[in-house]
Amino acid sequence: MPVVGLDLAWESWNRWGMSKQSPAEILLRRYILAAMGVLSEAEGQQSAELVGKVFSTDSQDWRQVLRDTFGLTESLDGQLAAMWTAAQQEAEKLSSELKVDDFVSMIVEENFAELLEMLRSGAQES
Repeated sequence: MPVVGLDLAWESWNRWGMSKQSPAEILLRRYILAAMGVLSEAEGQQSAELVGKVFSTDSQDWRQVLRDTFGLTESLDGQLAAMWTAAQQEAEKLSSELKVDDFVSMIVEENFAELLEMLRSGAQES
């Protein structure tokens, strides 16, 4: 079942130079970054504006809208933050660098690939 509005968001993403990923993936990545505490205020504001337009909501909590839409639990935020902290500590022990983007990609690939595939399939059907 397609998520209404995500296919209409491509124009906004292209304008921001983000056309390599679907709007759903970008929003999911930003959700993860926000939970980790590393999303910039500007990116948070852009996300809130886009979520408001895509999902026709005036909710001020864009992350809650995504939780409701994608079926994510509120406890996920704390779990992501804890995973990020643990991964940073492990990287420090190993004297290696852990890049934010690499960590987010790993989380998306290992935990949300099925959700993103479902959303892609739904967008193609519409």
